[in-house]
Amino acid sequence: MRKESYHLQSSPFDGVDDDSDDTKLLGISPPPKSRFLHLWPWLSHGVLVSITLVFFTLWARAPSIDDVVLFSPANEAIESIGIVKFNGTIGATSVYSGSPSPELDAAWDNIAVDARSVRMTLDQLLRAGEKPSPAMAMYPDEYGGGYMATIEAIHMLHCTDMIRRATWGDHYRAADYAIHDSPEAYRTHLDHCIEILRQDIMCRSDATMLTYDWVEGLQNPVPDLSSLHQCRNFEKILDWVDEHRVVVSTSDMIRLDDTIDLLFPP
Repeated sequence: MRKESYHLQSSPFDGVDDDSDDTKLLGISPPPKSRFLHLWPWLSHGVLVSITLVFFTLWARAPSIDDVVLFSPANEAIESIGIVKFNGTIGATSVYSGSPSPELDAAWDNIAVDARSVRMTLDQLLRAGEKPSPAMAMYPDEYGGGYMATIEAIHMLHCTDMIRRATWGDHYRAADYAIHDSPEAYRTHLDHCIEILRQDIMCRSDATMLTYDWVEGLQNPVPDLSSLHQCRNFEKILDWVDEHRVVVSTSDMIRLDDTIDLLFPP
């Protein structure tokens, strides 16, 4: 009786063998070993493989440093127009090339003249990676405030137009000299434009391939400069700039009370 009483009070898991006669006699059956325990190595292996695949997929889809786009309020106007073939044929003309004429100047003025200044808020300035400075020009409150800004493409086109004008010798020289303090200042401005275009070209490092062709009468192969490029809709960006343009008279663009002038141009 003592033995039987002992087993009745004890847990069926405590020191009881699965084949114990006492267990069978008392009608107590230990629970079968869980199938989960048998499957656990396979399940854990599957979970680890799944996690590995998830992290690999996330890594593969993560943007590279080249995919990161610097913030600009004008980014909302960026629109791809797909693959465009440049016309690089020597002697090819466009509305932006040829001898000086009122029509040619008007075409360049439409894309390059005037900085077409727009407004940036403090939040936009910070998102663009810039730091507010007491030297930064700001619009007067009556014009809505904010920081004075323009887009780089217009600056680049201004520099391209300035070099174009310089290639025509005396035709534009008098007008170009008139907006500079001296011929030396004009030369410095021109060198700046060449340097900024050089930096931009090297920064973008266009890797488009140019093939070569044999041309009758020429000893060496000639590069085919009419290559394919992924292009944006410049007109749409220019429309965005004109829609957000802030027109302020020169007399109204004054230094604010807390403005601190830079010692040299940035």
